[in-house]
Amino acid sequence: MKRAGYTLAELLIASSVSLVLVAMSTGIYVSVNSQVGQGEVEIVLAQNGRAVIDRISRDVRQAVDFATEIPAERVDAVSAIEFEDGHSVSQAGPTYIEYSFTNVTDGIGEIVRQRHYYYHVSDNSVHLPYSSGTVGENGFSKQIISSDTYTIAEDVASLEFYGTDYLVKIDVTLQQKADGETLDLHSAVAKRN
Repeated sequence: MKRAGYTLAELLIASSVSLVLVAMSTGIYVSVNSQVGQGEVEIVLAQNGRAVIDRISRDVRQAVDFATEIPAERVDAVSAIEFEDGHSVSQAGPTYIEYSFTNVTDGIGEIVRQRHYYYHVSDNSVHLPYSSGTVGENGFSKQIISSDTYTIAEDVASLEFYGTDYLVKIDVTLQQKADGETLDLHSAVAKRN
């Protein structure tokens, strides 16, 4: 009487084929999962970058006058920009908006937006143009409006402004701290005022 069953060679071959299929499936799963994770990081960086560029662009478009001298070439770009706020007109005088790249640790920092005004210590109720003097000299002072100072972006590797007083170019590099993924964004904003 013959017994039905598999030989040892058949079992070894079947096991080997099964192991190869499991290994391939695991490799495909890990690869797809990694790509999905990287795609999610890129999406988050892109959304944050778009929000940064939109926010800065909206304010620069309405700028009345630039307090920061804007270099023409990217090699001379500055990491902060200050300009007269065109959104807010006050009878007390001009207020200013400043965007700066600050709190840098290990090459990664944040972009801070603040509003402020200039005044003479003899009468702080009258706002003066930035060109009225040098802060700290002859009673000329700067008052930061702390209720309107906040961080608009974190995980920033660089912020650069250059161009002209009428066409400001903005370059932002965002970097995910965990895996070092970066995203470079470039924009040019024409001033309306």
